[in-house]
Formats: sequence, C-alpha cells, structure tokens
Amino acid sequence: MNILVTTKDKMQFEVPQGTMVEYYEDLGLNSLNDIQDKYQMIVGGFELSILDFKVLKQLKLVQLISAGYDYVDFGDCPWVQLANAKGVYSKAIAEWVLSALLMEIKGLRQVVKNQSSNKWDRHIKSEDLRDKKILVFGTGSIGQEIANIFNLFGIDVDGVNSNGRSMLPFSRTYSMKESLVVLREYDVFVFCLPSSPQTSGFINQETIQLFKSDDIIINVGRGDLITKEAIQFRNDISLLLDVIYQEPFPKENTEWGNDHIFISPHISFQSNENIKILKELIQINISNLYHGKEVVNRVK
Repeated sequence: MNILVTTKDKMQFEVPQGTMVEYYEDLGLNSLNDIQDKYQMIVGGFELSILDFKVLKQLKLVQLISAGYDYVDFGDCPWVQLANAKGVYSKAIAEWVLSALLMEIKGLRQVVKNQSSNKWDRHIKSEDLRDKKILVFGTGSIGQEIANIFNLFGIDVDGVNSNGRSMLPFSRTYSMKESLVVLREYDVFVFCLPSSPQTSGFINQETIQLFKSDDIIINVGRGDLITKEAIQFRNDISLLLDVIYQEPFPKENTEWGNDHIFISPHISFQSNENIKILKELIQINISNLYHGKEVVNRVK
C-alpha cells in the first residue's frame, strides 16, 4: 500500500509491512495534480482542493486533517472514501469560544487596550456569563462540545441545525429557518457551521438587523457565513471572529480598528494535543484500510 502525506507536518506512522509513505514536499512537484496514480491513501488538508481525484484510479481513501470537508470535490469517484477529523479539534475550539466570550463580557479587551496606553481605569463594564442565553448554530461534535462546556456553568444551551432535529446536550433545537424567528430571545450566538449554499451569507445586511443591540456573535465555522456588508452595517453588536470573509485578512482593511470587532487569525482549533489525537486517528484508519475494515469518521 502506498500513502501520500501532503501536510506541512511530516507525521510519522507505524505502517504495515510493505507500505510506503511519501511526503509531498519531498516529491519536488510543481503541482499536486502531477502526482502518479499509485497511492491508495492520501492524507492532507485544504491543499487537496486542487486535486483531480478522477485520474487517481488506485486511490481508496482520502483522510482529511480538518473536520470540514466542503473544500474537496470528488465528483464521480465512487471508488474513493472520504474521512474527516471530526472530534479532533472540538475541545480546543470550545475553549476558545469560552475564552473569547469571557474576554468580551468581562471587559478584558478594554483592559488590554488600557494597559497599552498605561491607563488605570476601574470603570470597566462587566457582565455575568450565567445571565446569558446562548444559541449555537451547528449541533455536530464542535457544537456539542461548546454546549458541554457552558453546561458546566449551569447554562442551558439551545442549538440550530438544518432541520431542527433534537440533539444532546442541547435543551431544544431549531431549524435554520426557525432560528431567524427566535433570535431576539438570545444574547450570544455561536456559529460553527460548514460552508454550504444554505450557510454562505446567512448573516447579511438584512439578517443582521434581526439581532438586538449588544448581542454577541461568535464565528468559528467558515468566514463566508457573515458578509462584509453585515460586518460594517452594525457597530452595536460585538463580533468575535476567528474566521472572516477574507483570509489572510489584509492589514489595510478598516475592520481592524473597529472596537466592536475582535479578529483572530483562524487559530481557535490549535492545541498542543491536536497533533497527537490526529495522528492516532490517522494511524487507526491506515490499519483499517489495509485490513479492509470500515474507516473511522467516514463521510463519503
């Protein structure tokens, strides 16, 4: 069995006898599409979006290092299985969401700003976390971990998914369409949605008007959820964004200087434990593929 790893981190695996692992950076190719049709498994991330899977007839499994998989297109490739990294980053993202929210409602962003100008100011607006009503968009592994972490504070969290199906640990759930009717019942909105025709531009210049003044919107899903126009339309809503409509975000963009916007460079998933967990997942799927067993986290 031949395995190609296209990630920047050259992860080392224990492989069955006769298995060859090659790394894209070592192959000296100008394009991923120049690779030979000799691999049964490919491990990679967003760089695989340029790959033409139809010409890889020997390929059996693509293992993504991300939970999202909307960026790869298999077209008519029924011989290829797709597995994602569901669950690998959920804990780290949930902790980032909690940290960002506490930073916002406890006034710590203002404290940091004051420190940079040597300013001692005790008149900082501070609110209680347990007074907030929280609605999480996306009830998969990331959304569930976010709900779990808030449950530890005694906060009941509601959720939103495509059809409103009930999911634990959410107290109640709505469909995407239903959520627009109940927005004013909540104070904090956490988005951990994949990119799709239904989610892209979901918060636009029209829907942003449905939120109350002083609401808090957190986005750790995809940057195309909130349009540029929506971000610029309301300055009475706090936007805590780990993803944004353009990445990397240009330094000349005016949003950097807006006090109601916190911009994080797409790092909510990062943790010193992630590589270990990811390697364990990939190691299992290498073995499962070799022995003809069902791969873990298969999404296609």
